[in-house]
Amino acid sequence: MKVSYFNQKLLFNIFAFIMIFMGFALIARLVMHISYLDWKITQENLSSIFRLYQYGLAYDLRIVTSALVLPFLLGYICHLSKWGREKFFGFFAYLMGIFGVVFAFFYLINYFYFQIYRTQIDIFIFGLVDDNTKAILEIALKDYPLIWGILFSLAVGYLSYFLSRKIAKSSSIESLFNPPSHIQQLVALIVFNLVFLFFFIAGVRGAFFSEPLLRSQSNVSSIQQINHLVPHPIMAFAWAIRDYKNSDRFEPVDPKVGEELLSKAQISFFDTTPKNEFLQTNPPHVILNLMESFGNNFLELDDVKNFDLLGSLRKHFDEDFVFTRFLPYANGTAASFSGLFFGSPVAHIGLSKVKKKILEGNAFELYAKRGYEVIFLTAGNASWAGYGDYIVTQGGHKIYDANKIIDLYPEAKKYQTAYGIPDEYVYKLLQTLLQESKKPLFVCILTISNHPPEIIPDHYELFPLKKDITQALPNPKRELIAQAYQYANDSFGRFLDFVKSSTMRERIIIAATGDHKMRSLVPLPPKKELINYSVPLYLYIPKPYLEAVGFRFDSARLGSHKDIFPTLLAYSLSDVRYFSNGGKNMLSLDEIERFAYNETIFANHLGIYMGGEEYFPWAGPSSVEILDKSQKAPQSLKDQVRAYREFQWWQIRARSVGLHR
Repeated sequence: MKVSYFNQKLLFNIFAFIMIFMGFALIARLVMHISYLDWKITQENLSSIFRLYQYGLAYDLRIVTSALVLPFLLGYICHLSKWGREKFFGFFAYLMGIFGVVFAFFYLINYFYFQIYRTQIDIFIFGLVDDNTKAILEIALKDYPLIWGILFSLAVGYLSYFLSRKIAKSSSIESLFNPPSHIQQLVALIVFNLVFLFFFIAGVRGAFFSEPLLRSQSNVSSIQQINHLVPHPIMAFAWAIRDYKNSDRFEPVDPKVGEELLSKAQISFFDTTPKNEFLQTNPPHVILNLMESFGNNFLELDDVKNFDLLGSLRKHFDEDFVFTRFLPYANGTAASFSGLFFGSPVAHIGLSKVKKKILEGNAFELYAKRGYEVIFLTAGNASWAGYGDYIVTQGGHKIYDANKIIDLYPEAKKYQTAYGIPDEYVYKLLQTLLQESKKPLFVCILTISNHPPEIIPDHYELFPLKKDITQALPNPKRELIAQAYQYANDSFGRFLDFVKSSTMRERIIIAATGDHKMRSLVPLPPKKELINYSVPLYLYIPKPYLEAVGFRFDSARLGSHKDIFPTLLAYSLSDVRYFSNGGKNMLSLDEIERFAYNETIFANHLGIYMGGEEYFPWAGPSSVEILDKSQKAPQSLKDQVRAYREFQWWQIRARSVGLHR
């Protein structure tokens, strides 16, 4: 094969497969758009949809051309020998087959990942490695067409291989151009290759003359559903890998950087509760319950007559303090657990290299030093994410997980799944611990009933669930999901029934919240974007403690997980210095400006902000809804959010490994 002919054939094949793989990417993006974006959202946000495809195709082109760099360079090397020119296109076909399999498999992963989590592939995907891998795979095999997905990917790979062989053997590619003289042919080849190389490099960069296509450019809309469809799934996976690696970088930090971040974020690092004689002489039991998938988005469907999602918890929601303009620290269980209990943006800090380091100002140590017995109760396994050992490192005394609880209540074994046991057995043990306690208890709880694979005890009597929720929850297991949600809430409500009917009702403080939104639900309209991410905060604080400390309840107050411990500590421990992370007592008397933080969404008195240049104002000062029209985000808001996020990483390093000296 002549060098000039080989060169033309090489460039033609590379160009052909850029077009073929871009076609695959466009089809995949259209399928995602049709499957996961409501038609009304599309109609009302046409400019955002245009940017979705504009930047989405740019990300696709960057991935496709980057994948083809190897055969492109190898092809140029093969110019040098006759053997290389003869063998290259056979190798090229096999390589295109492999690329076809990989691309198709990532498109399928992206499709089902979005179906489960309503987000692009992110750091949470590493739960497959860090969590119960066997259990996750069992659920995937049972609930999702994994085998068919693999077969489909192989079919796409074979199609790519077949097309490559056909293109390589095509007799029509004898000469893309044929100038009359050798010199003209040489000049034409050089010009043609330089032009092709220019466009190829632009494809790899995702841009011609500007900066390379960056992660921040995937934020094309104020609606997160649209933003999550922008990146190519392989690009999103690469970002997740980088986030995962960065999450375990622990080294001493510069105190001056911390001071600057605190100033820009407008928060405090540590705070101290006021001195209070009543709290010193009357230490209450303190319980903090982190409930699986206890999201406000599902509670939007709650209807006491036809679709009761609260069960026995309803009357306690009516009697006590409940905040709904409230956000979880993150959008996954491990990340929210770490953020809430340790103030850590590193989801699996219990498995990190600082897992033996005590975090300054953590609640477990604070309660332990004040004479409390510190207990961790989980319906799952205490070894999950290393939390059992890590809580002991932070000051915990006793750990009870599914295995221990089954030893105490063997009947729970019947309902055990790979993830744990029904919640009611956790509350049953907690009742016993409270009744037998000789000193005040601080108990943190992690429930599991509302997690796939959902399982409900045979003896449980359902409250009405008659409403058709097919549109809101297209999952074929929707009835079981609703039942599990109700069961989890009802089990907690029955525990509260016990507390309020016991002699301990005047000396127990209880807080409960969700770890993240309810997944699989179709997102609510954009005006309810806050509800799409929010969780309730429930507080039961006996009257003597409210009177001793003082309180003001405003259900419209903004808050997030960072505010829970400042609230609990204010009503239980006197004169204690604690890590506040900018959190405030949700029942304080003052009228301070508050904000709510989640890894995706930020809310303050202005409205909600999700990055970029815009924020959405509230429909009213106490509303959970936002206006349709966005406003330009002030620089102070952008600086505050950026600084707070950066501070999360700064403070966890400062508290675990210290400051530069």
